[in-house]
Amino acid sequence: MVLLLFGKWMDEETGTSSLQDHSSKRSVFATVLQIQRYVHLYLNTTQHGSKKHWNIAIIQNPPSHLLIRILLIISGIEQNPGPVQNSCGICRKLVKRNDKAIQCDECDLWIHTRCTSVDNTTYTKLQNTNDQWFCQNCVAPCGICSGNIHNCDPAIECDRCKTWIHNSCAIVSNDEYKNIQATNCTWICPLCDETNLSTSYSSTSSGIEINNIFDTLRNNKETHTCSRHIYTSKITMVSININGLRGKKLELQAYLQTENPDIVALQETKINNSIATNELIPDTLGYDIYRNDRTGNGGGTMLLVKTHLDSAPVKILENGSESIWSKIVLQGKQHYIGSWYRPPDAPLDQIQLLKDQMDKIKKLGKANKQPCIHILGDFNYRKINWRTKLNKDTNTCLNGSDGQALIDILNEASAEQLILFPTRESNTLDLLITTLPGQFTDIHSPDRLSDHDIVMGTLRCTLPRKIRPERTSYQYSKGNYNQMRDDSRDFTRDKYFNGHQNNRNVEENWIMIKEFILGTTKINVPTKILKGKQSIPWINKNIKTMIKRKNRTHANYKRNNSMRIKRKWQELRRNINKEIELAHNNYVNNLIGDIKQDSKPFWKYINNQKADKQGIPPLKTHDNKTADTDQQKAEALNTQFTSVYTETKYESVPYQTPPVDKMINIIVTTKGVEKILKNINASKAMGPDGIHPRVLKELAPNISEVILRFEKPKAD
Repeated sequence: MVLLLFGKWMDEETGTSSLQDHSSKRSVFATVLQIQRYVHLYLNTTQHGSKKHWNIAIIQNPPSHLLIRILLIISGIEQNPGPVQNSCGICRKLVKRNDKAIQCDECDLWIHTRCTSVDNTTYTKLQNTNDQWFCQNCVAPCGICSGNIHNCDPAIECDRCKTWIHNSCAIVSNDEYKNIQATNCTWICPLCDETNLSTSYSSTSSGIEINNIFDTLRNNKETHTCSRHIYTSKITMVSININGLRGKKLELQAYLQTENPDIVALQETKINNSIATNELIPDTLGYDIYRNDRTGNGGGTMLLVKTHLDSAPVKILENGSESIWSKIVLQGKQHYIGSWYRPPDAPLDQIQLLKDQMDKIKKLGKANKQPCIHILGDFNYRKINWRTKLNKDTNTCLNGSDGQALIDILNEASAEQLILFPTRESNTLDLLITTLPGQFTDIHSPDRLSDHDIVMGTLRCTLPRKIRPERTSYQYSKGNYNQMRDDSRDFTRDKYFNGHQNNRNVEENWIMIKEFILGTTKINVPTKILKGKQSIPWINKNIKTMIKRKNRTHANYKRNNSMRIKRKWQELRRNINKEIELAHNNYVNNLIGDIKQDSKPFWKYINNQKADKQGIPPLKTHDNKTADTDQQKAEALNTQFTSVYTETKYESVPYQTPPVDKMINIIVTTKGVEKILKNINASKAMGPDGIHPRVLKELAPNISEVILRFEKPKAD
């Protein structure tokens, strides 16, 4: 670009040149900014899908020092930079020329429309107007007024729930705001602490006790730094009409293992209470599972919530509908999540049960506060055009049986339905209803497991990150036992039986033996770090790759509606089902074949199939309140246990019974101890001393005398 300018300045005495190619690198733009004193630069920028046009006016008779400056910096400019490659500010993937994307007016980053909650209507409006648009990284919702917080707005982040609050909403003065910015104090928002806001923060680093807390804030020189990107996490919600869970349990397990959604709502499970939950979905996937089984033919709902979300059932919402509810706490707010199923032939008044549930949720929350409700399910309303809220066949108003009753319920609850594409043939039956539509992104259908498409949405939120603790595991099958035997012989000869063994008591001898065995194990047995990742062992990498390929093919079919792509997707689905069944059968057969060598994996698989680990359900206390959280349950159980105990009266202690005959002495020899150690089952778990049975078995000939003698410090 600089070469072009230089050539025109030397050849032309007057006139202008228009450069409409904005595919030059940022270094060129920086160069133009350095010489803008002499070159008048107009940047006519049209955002929201259009290119940038640069009109640069060429000056007459440029001075010599300007030309020298251009020659000095020209070596750092790439001559053929190619087109600018912009990455999406959310998914970090490349924004291509034919992608639908929007440029943020704050940070100038391009964002895919599929990564935001912008629909086609809003996208077209932004293209044709000069309205501003901001991405989620530049604008955050206020935790009190739900308004937008820009980077330049005065706001404070709560150190407990990580929610941003306007200064005006938190009633924080300018002086208090400056003191909070200048220190590393802790500030608690009104949502987490109902105390006086003026005393809800104080310094935690200096440790100096003075009367005026603001002097402490001013004297503390450390800077409190915090990130403005409050969306540190997201929750993926999925709705699946499974149409018979027992026949598709392996396919569902493979999908959950591959995609790992946080919340899964299942409809038409078609199971009853005779089928254990772990038989269908093993606990190794890490879900809390809630069920509402069918009462007749068909039906049945299920809700799966990741265990790290600390969910709890909501029994008060059970009203005879085919639904199941749970609640989680995000940013100090309770979010109610439901899995709903409405049969096609349901009576008109059944949808009113949904209205009753939403009214109860509103009463459970604070007055004049919008509740956080998310409903996923199959409602079987075939005639609704969710873009226009009209009859999709006649383009006229709907009646009650066609879905107008559901629309009225959503309008009354200030809720929105986000699924605008067909989920079964040409009908939109599977819905995602929420009272927080602005926080949902990436609404799409990744695949299908039955005759209904899967419905998926992502809820942006702030979620405390729970780091799974790491665990060190010893690989006893790879231990250097020859070296350990040599070490044990030296220990027995030189350290234990060194002439002072009779001067040590039993405790000292045992500590000496234990420290030696644990020390030589640590040196001679290799270790590996286990992060405790939950997974299903028979789902291998090949199955995951095939599932992701199938998802891409299904998405391509939804875009193009090509029969060739549909046949390819159907073939992939059949091959995946065969591969899943084959991998599962091979895994089970291997467990049966290895049961003699190591029976642990076999019994672990069997126990997972038959055991239901539901934990402690909600408890009702003596004052007719419900204990939902772990702390409330512990307090309720403690109160119950202490109430049934009676005070012991030691005045009526019975006399001891007559003594029995003493048992004759048992003679224990070194060979006997060695025989017992060699017969230890090495596959058993270690005891509280931390010594593994495999180590005792391998070192039996060398430590048998030590084990025998350490209890006889006074032996002759």
